[in-house]
Amino acid sequence: MTKNKIKLGLATIGAVVAMSFSVGAVYASNLNYSADTNVNLTGNGATLTIKSGSDATSLVINASSIDVVVPAGTTDNTFTVTLPNLVDFSPASGSGGSGSTATQSCSGTTNTAVITTTAASAGTYTITPNGGVCNTGGGGGGGGGGSPTPTDTTAPVSTSISINGGASVANTTAVTLTLGAVDSSGVSSMMIANDSAFTGATFETYATTKAWTLTSGNGAKIVYAKFKDSVGNISAAVSDSINLDISAVVTPVTPVSPTKAEQIATLQAQINALVAKINAAQAGQSGQVPKGILTKALNIGAKGNEVTVLQNFLKAQGADIYPEGLATGYFGSLTKKAIQRFQLKYGIVAKAGDPGYGTLGPKTRAKINELNK
Repeated sequence: MTKNKIKLGLATIGAVVAMSFSVGAVYASNLNYSADTNVNLTGNGATLTIKSGSDATSLVINASSIDVVVPAGTTDNTFTVTLPNLVDFSPASGSGGSGSTATQSCSGTTNTAVITTTAASAGTYTITPNGGVCNTGGGGGGGGGGSPTPTDTTAPVSTSISINGGASVANTTAVTLTLGAVDSSGVSSMMIANDSAFTGATFETYATTKAWTLTSGNGAKIVYAKFKDSVGNISAAVSDSINLDISAVVTPVTPVSPTKAEQIATLQAQINALVAKINAAQAGQSGQVPKGILTKALNIGAKGNEVTVLQNFLKAQGADIYPEGLATGYFGSLTKKAIQRFQLKYGIVAKAGDPGYGTLGPKTRAKINELNK
């Protein structure tokens, strides 16, 4: 990873008061911390506190770690950070002197990581929060980067995001997100963004719904989300898409009464269009399997004949249910959105996000088989 660094020539830090350091900065010269100093790592959401009395000659703040050089001196020097997470030290033992050590220990839910050097040995280390958490009631730890046993290292699962209840089109940038995640330690926060890099995004309190603003300009829009549990584990990103189509406002005009010939021509055009739709529907449904054969649950990723039967049924419900009308035999996002519209139309679910929303479960299957009789 390329590190964007801001070179700062600093004298000894002698009066730091509740300071916070930012990612991408490099701090050189002799650094002596006379007050606790916070470092926020945007890559993994961790916050480290450099403790008062720590010594360093160099500090590089990366997205998910810090690089620190602890000097040798006339007496032993230490560099101490505290945080809720366990850390990995690289290297596991000292660099620049065999006498330097790196240890971490837990007290309650706080991990204290300490680098110690002697008069004869400096130490160069990378400290990386690894997502593990302390589970001890008191002290513990060890030298050479030894880690206390973590409790929960599993990120939230069953993560999801839906825009406007799974609608395919939005006519305004103001939308509503429906979000979901499950974790044994509890889901504490989420991060939402309009790009996969989560530019400028920060973690906020977890909620199952959120008002959101899409980027401007008509076209396909994607919204991304990831979730963090109460002990700091972060899930992979999930996303949903919607097509933004903001139509221009048209000033209504008083229509001119058409002539009889124009009325006949308009009616004939409507008849021709209806005949074309009927022919297309018949062509798409040729080779149909017998009615009422949907027998199993279907969800995203399902394939086979029953998926084709389901898609032909949804297509027959009209463009308001399945505007794409594809019968591919593969259960994808378009099929899921068609099922969601069908469920809302027939009251199988009360609202978007209810259990079974977007899947072919027992209630939805029973309604389809009923209509197929």
